[in-house]
Amino acid sequence: MVQTIQARNIALNDLETNFKIEWIEDDQFFREWQDDLPEISEAEKQQLLAYMLANVTGDRPTYGLLTNGADFLFVKLVKGETTQYAFSRKFYLFNPGNELYSVLSILKRIGELNIGNLAE
Repeated sequence: MVQTIQARNIALNDLETNFKIEWIEDDQFFREWQDDLPEISEAEKQQLLAYMLANVTGDRPTYGLLTNGADFLFVKLVKGETTQYAFSRKFYLFNPGNELYSVLSILKRIGELNIGNLAE
């Protein structure tokens, strides 16, 4: 019988021990997120805005994220008498300091905002 364990109730060490998984620090092991990544194009930005416009609800902002695996670009759209949108700056994994942690923080913040909106 399979037992389900909630992720918040298990530590990384437990996973490594119980499932015999191993963290690999070799840069060559996982190249898919680093090599030959396409740029985010203007057409992709337009497609995202069109999708967001089709799914805007009420006066709450709609958020989007464009990524190619290395570049991350956030989008905010607010519907009103004049619908407004803005792009964040581009976050790039290969900048000094690796901006993935900034991306994660932004995603967490947007998640908090959306949960707050659902409660209203």
